[in-house]
This record gives sequence, structure tokens and C-alpha cells, in this order.
Amino acid sequence: MTVHASKGLEFPLVVLADASWERGGGGAPLLLADREHGLSCQLYDAATNEYQKGFAHQRNARLQSLKEAAERKRLLYVAATRAQDYLLISGQVTLGKQDRWSARGWLRQLLDALELEEIERLPQQTRQFADRPVAVTMPSAPPPLDLLYQAANTADDLWDFAADPRDFPPLQPPLLQSVPQASAPSLSHITATQIAQLGAFRHGLSERQRQTSGQRFRADAILGLTPDSGAALSDGNRASPALIGEIVHELLRYGGFAPDKPGSDAMIRSVAWEKGLTNPDLAASVAGEVRSLLELYALSDVCRWIRSARGENRAVHTELPFLFRSDKHVIHGVMDVLLQLPENEWLIIDYKTSQVIGDAYEAHARRYLLQLGVYAAALREKLGLQRLPLTCVHYIRGNRTVELASGDCQTELDALEATIGELAALND
Repeated sequence: MTVHASKGLEFPLVVLADASWERGGGGAPLLLADREHGLSCQLYDAATNEYQKGFAHQRNARLQSLKEAAERKRLLYVAATRAQDYLLISGQVTLGKQDRWSARGWLRQLLDALELEEIERLPQQTRQFADRPVAVTMPSAPPPLDLLYQAANTADDLWDFAADPRDFPPLQPPLLQSVPQASAPSLSHITATQIAQLGAFRHGLSERQRQTSGQRFRADAILGLTPDSGAALSDGNRASPALIGEIVHELLRYGGFAPDKPGSDAMIRSVAWEKGLTNPDLAASVAGEVRSLLELYALSDVCRWIRSARGENRAVHTELPFLFRSDKHVIHGVMDVLLQLPENEWLIIDYKTSQVIGDAYEAHARRYLLQLGVYAAALREKLGLQRLPLTCVHYIRGNRTVELASGDCQTELDALEATIGELAALND
């Protein structure tokens, strides 16, 4: 399973094999593009018969390298946090002249982060990091070859022997082997984001919104096309509202984050950098806007509910993964907040950073009936509840909270497969 496909899922044991692998370089390409600085290229120098990199191209190459490094760190975070109990990481290390271990790829970052660069060379040892045990194993020799390379068929290990062909049938080349037929169609996976697109297809405020959302869902979930991430910046002087919303949403996922705490500015800048915002001047203005939205959130009813629940020792879960199975699909994702109410009921809260025109929050929130209905159905099944738990959508920009009726959520759930079938039947 790829790291991208595992997002939103969790497993008791996760293995990151060959974590010292690193994509080989090749130098900067002849042509580079940056959203802020534009295009740059290498220039051919006839005197040296070589391509030369001017300042603009070196700058774009450096920015691209920094963005790729941030993306690799983000993928490592996603991969490592899929583990519920145990995370097993394997890779190759090298002992340098100063008795310091070094590696490549993810393993190099982990050696530094876990302070393992100067550990002793022992077959097995356990170190402590942040009050958690880290077991380190260094085999003295590679495993035997017969353990690494075991043939699936006994005939693969024998060159010449007398045997009944009925017991050892001749091996066919892969292209001549019969194609195995699946006994039953497998369930296809759908993400929570794609479910939100499906909801907007049913309840968008305009025909254009409904049509665009349906096309996106069909391309992403049915045809399996790579989704277009869109532009992070609207122009060179101002960040797009979508990017600012992503930064705010990411910060709210940290349960202990508060805009008035020390170090909050550094955390805002760090998240903005991970989202691709590398312009220092633009990052400063974005940090101010993000802080304003977070301060507005601190005054909201949702924030008050969460503080009250924690003060009364009621359960508050953030970033809670879920899995829901319908007749033909498996839907997975992450709930923003699950809150236990005083009446021993449960409330699911979903953050939205959408900009709603006027006061149409109630109408706009209908597009999330299906998404919150899926969350509620997954929780009902997990906890064995008799009915769907309560759900609400909190609009951060407008500081408005809209409660969704359980009956409306159930209606959308009942129409899930029919709606997917309607989009699947459309012609390109």
C-alpha cells in the first residue's frame, strides 16, 4: 500500500521497509516553473559546450528542492502515524569515521530526530525517546540466502530430476499463464473528501457547483484519475482563501494548539511552509490572517463546548480515523472532533473553511449531509448505538455552527449507492 492510499487509515503494526531508499538525483532540469517567480531555464554556453544555470534558475531549483524535502517529511509523518501500536522501520546505515551512524532517505531524518546517530553497535538494545521505548536491532550478518530466496514451487530449485509431470507441471511464462478470474467484484474505496464532492453534487447552491462536483467525484473515485490540487496562490501578492483555510484546518488538528500560546507563530509559519508558502513577505501576511481566524474560532460555541468537555473529564477525540462499509464501497477518512455530551450522547463536529455568500449557511451545509451521515453511521456501528449520533458543521470564517438533522443524514445515506450509480452511468 502506498503512503497516499493509507491516509486516514490505521493499523496495529506498520512496516516502513527500506527507509534508507532515496530517489536518485539528476540535477536540475532545463526548465523550471515556480508559482511566484515564474519560469526559468538553463542557457547553453557555446564556449564551454555546457548548459549554465543563471540566478533565476538556481533560485527556482533551490525552492523546488526545499518543497520536495518538506513533502518527504510530510509523507514520513503520514506513514509513521498510521501505526496504532508498533512501527517497524528497516534500512541500511553506515558507520562514519567519527563513530556516527549515517543513512539516506527517511532513515537519515529518523536517526537525527530519535538521537540514534551515536548509539553503540549492539545486536539489540532499547533507547528511550520522549518517555517511549525505541528498540534498535543491528544483525551481525545478513540472513541466509535460502531464507531470503525461497522458491514458491519445488521445481524452481531443481535443475534436472526425474519426476511425474502431474506432480510437477511445467512452468509457463507469465504472459502465457491463464488470467485468474476474480470470484466476486472487490469493494472500491472512497475517501471522505470524495464523499463531500458527492454531497455537493446533490446539494450545491448552483447548477455549476453541482456539475463541477459531480465531475470531480467521477474523475477521482470512479475513473481513478489523479485529482488536480489546484493553485496554492491566487497571485504573487496574496494567498488564496483555500490555502489559508488548509493552514487553519491543519492547526486545529493539534489538540493543544492555541493562538495565545508561546511558539504559536513558529507553528503557523511551519504549517504554511509545508503547504508550499515559501515567500517570507507573503508568509507574514498569511500568518496574520490565520491568527485572526484562530482567534475568532476561540470565541465560538464549538471551542467553548470542547473546553467544557475537557474540564468535566468528558471524552474529546480529535483526528479520529473511521471506516464505513456500504453495500459496494469502503469509505474511510478522519473525523475532526468527536465530543461526548453531558447526556451521554455523542456529537460529531466537522470544520469547514468555505466562504459562504450572505447568510446561506443552512442551505450551504446541506452538501455535507452525506459526509456527516457517513461519519455518524460509522460511529453508530462502532459503538453499537441505537440511532445516529448528533452532527454539526462549524464554519470557521463566519463563526457559524449548523446542526444537521439525523433524519436528513439518513436520507442521504439511503441514496448513496444510487447517486454513485447515476454518476457512473454518465458519458464523458
